[in-house]
Amino acid sequence: MIHDSENGALMSCLYAGSVRHYAAMVAAGRVAFDIDSPVGKCREVNRTRIIGANGVQTLTIPLVKPAKGGTTPVKDLQISEHGEWERIHWGAIFSAYGKAPFFEYYQDDLYALYHHHSKWLADFLLAIHASVSDFFAIPATLTAPDDRFVDLRAKGGENASNALPVADVPYYQVWNARHGFVPGMSILDLVLNEGRCATLVLNAMCSHSLSR
Repeated sequence: MIHDSENGALMSCLYAGSVRHYAAMVAAGRVAFDIDSPVGKCREVNRTRIIGANGVQTLTIPLVKPAKGGTTPVKDLQISEHGEWERIHWGAIFSAYGKAPFFEYYQDDLYALYHHHSKWLADFLLAIHASVSDFFAIPATLTAPDDRFVDLRAKGGENASNALPVADVPYYQVWNARHGFVPGMSILDLVLNEGRCATLVLNAMCSHSLSR
């Protein structure tokens, strides 16, 4: 278990952030989520990636159009009432992971999250983070930042994988036989496939990064 308790990390608050994003939390030991910066600083904030029968799928939470130039803070972003994104996202997750080993253990909590009808994006992001973290007891403390924290904001997405201080470690994915191992998926992919062993995978990702 690799913790940098002397410092910590300031990170973007993402929609079911990637496995790499969560491994970086474990590496940091102490984490602060930034919801005060403008949305333009992190375009991944309302997107997550899962993998199903047809490959990788990006799920996007629709937002009320922010201020011109993306200057609206994440904490002030409202979820759009148009469309049925909760039903669509839940359906996609059920289709992708309904046969995953640990889906039945987590489905009730996950179902409740997607039927709560949150008004504010930050509320939903923090709720899903809390639920995921509680499920597999992520060994990282959410706290207020100080000047010693390493800035890892906007570095949790698939396209910024090299910016995170972690290394990919293969784990079981329900669609391995069809697609092979696909790294950088949502933390939901790891939790639903590996259950509480997710913590072991995250720790291994931290250890491998040190041996590069």
